[in-house]
Amino acid sequence: MPPAKPLFILGIGAQKCGTTWLHSYLSKAPHVDMGCAKEYHVWDALYGPEPLHWYRQDRVDDATARTALRWAMQTVEGAYEAYFKSLVTGRTTTTGDITPTYCALDNNAFLRIKARLEAAGFDVKVVFLMRDPVERCWSVLRKRAVTKRANGIPFSDAHLIDEFARLYASPNFDIRTRYDRTLTALDAAFDPKDVYVGLYEEMFDAEPLTALSEFLAVPVIPDLAQVRIHASPTAPLPAALRDACVAHYAPTYAYCHERFAKTRTLWSAPVAD
Repeated sequence: MPPAKPLFILGIGAQKCGTTWLHSYLSKAPHVDMGCAKEYHVWDALYGPEPLHWYRQDRVDDATARTALRWAMQTVEGAYEAYFKSLVTGRTTTTGDITPTYCALDNNAFLRIKARLEAAGFDVKVVFLMRDPVERCWSVLRKRAVTKRANGIPFSDAHLIDEFARLYASPNFDIRTRYDRTLTALDAAFDPKDVYVGLYEEMFDAEPLTALSEFLAVPVIPDLAQVRIHASPTAPLPAALRDACVAHYAPTYAYCHERFAKTRTLWSAPVAD
């Protein structure tokens, strides 16, 4: 019987939906090596929509080792695959790249990524984590507020609310929150058995945690379900703004309500009659 192929975990987001926790969880497994970074920003830079092109590493002057690696991955054919292949030696059988902005890729991009990784000898499994669209957008901005305040930039709760009103429907937020588009692209590129879709609101519960662990062939570590990484502080969002955001993402809510019944109760938006 031929030896099993190494496993490549392609984490595609979404932002503020538990991807940093997932990376930490995977890194605890003795047979997993995710390399020098959580997010490599290769496929979004190459194949993503225009708002993501700023991830392109055009220069390597005075570059750090990580920056130089990203430049090579984006510009040298096969460098991405070669780097991850170099990690699967000895007891290491699993590696991967968890970059949340990959959720903005289309099916053609996913097919190209899949083909390249499989040609390099990997089995590929995809993890896509979702969160109530309003809560995802709000969490992003609450985290930004924390960062600004830590850097001495005055940023009141009123500023935070104004920023939400300005940004929730912007292209940068839209491409990260249209889960229906992401799921449709995944359906066209991957076998369903190779895709795990999780809901942030329940992913730390025992049953979903076990299902995720079994899908990725890593040990279940219940204690890590109690750990929250990069959690954003709570803050009230005005009801009118919440309703406006729900309305903007109505097609995404409707799609997920139909496909994932649990979102009808786990997410804040009401189900239309």
